[in-house]
Amino acid sequence: RSPRRAAMTCTPRQARLALDSRGLLQAVEAFVATGSAQLQIEWQYATEIKRIWPPVAEFAVANDISDEDLDALFELAMTL
Repeated sequence: RSPRRAAMTCTPRQARLALDSRGLLQAVEAFVATGSAQLQIEWQYATEIKRIWPPVAEFAVANDISDEDLDALFELAMTL
């Protein structure tokens, strides 16, 4: 786990805007909807989203998103 990735965080609003701009928001919403109650609560009520949050990596693997693309998504989100 790199220190750079550990420092990547964004608000839920920033995450949703970035995901929407990349055409991924619906895929994330579907991923969350089929996940555990804990995942759904985390996604719905989190005050920040961390790059190193395990469900982020699980979503990336399930949707063939590279670590570099995920980093870029967080970098975008942090500017919004």
